[in-house]
Amino acid sequence: MTIDFDPLRLSFLNHYNDPLGIKDLNVRTYEEVSVIFGVLWTQLQLLNNGVALGSVVIPKTKRSLPGPTKMDSDKWEIHHVLESCERLLAMGKLPVSIAMDEYLQESHRSAAEHSILFDWPNLGYISTIIKSTFEESKPVFASRDLLNVDPPLVPADNTNHISRYHYEVVSMSQMRDALGYELHIFSDAAAGYLLTHLHHLGFFDRQDLDPVLFKGNFSSQDTTCVFPIPQGLDLSTDVEMLFAAIEGCLSDLDLSVNEQGFLLLVRRLWPNGMASTYALRRLAKNLISWIFAEVTVISILVK
Repeated sequence: MTIDFDPLRLSFLNHYNDPLGIKDLNVRTYEEVSVIFGVLWTQLQLLNNGVALGSVVIPKTKRSLPGPTKMDSDKWEIHHVLESCERLLAMGKLPVSIAMDEYLQESHRSAAEHSILFDWPNLGYISTIIKSTFEESKPVFASRDLLNVDPPLVPADNTNHISRYHYEVVSMSQMRDALGYELHIFSDAAAGYLLTHLHHLGFFDRQDLDPVLFKGNFSSQDTTCVFPIPQGLDLSTDVEMLFAAIEGCLSDLDLSVNEQGFLLLVRRLWPNGMASTYALRRLAKNLISWIFAEVTVISILVK
């Protein structure tokens, strides 16, 4: 593909108008800056590798737009935003939501060394959050440096109280609200990029199975999405079905069935700090049993 620098730069500015035009990154939340950094970093790697390998050719022509004049040496908007995001993330002073802070603590990781878009267990944790209900009485902002006053507990016989559980069919507006409430992703652009990333990786699908999550403006659409396979962190009885499916696949003699079990394990039940001790022990037992069974079969075949 051959393209001049001016239309290339304009295409970036038009498509990523929101993140590239952000001037107040220092007042954004950790989750928003991390998502913006991951999206723009991925696009820059595609561009740099395309130019290096010759699949993207940028002729050295006279520039008509104000700004950088050399593609290989000067920096333009995407570089400046990425540098700002990287500096803010490395400082570790951005406000972190309670849900993400809990995940980082349980995973024994700091915000500076963590990236939301490239941490598979974290993406599974987020997919569990966006399909769950949330209590509206819970404060949106809570300081970790001060004492916080918890709201009074709702009596068990209160019929208006909705307990926390997970859905299998969720509207996009519900997922958008969950991202803002639980993870403090208030930017529509950042929320759209994160949901698109989760959809692309197969954590959920549109109900009509359209491969494109949304077209045009993200905030103006309310599409219904489905979660066909549960996650290991879901508060649902369907998780037992996931465990049983993995155990059944790993106990089978067919290696192709074993492979399906490992795919379910890696993509839906990957162990992380948020998992219970019972779940981790059960997974470890299944894996060790499969290893010993394979060793036994191989030894019998050798004899």
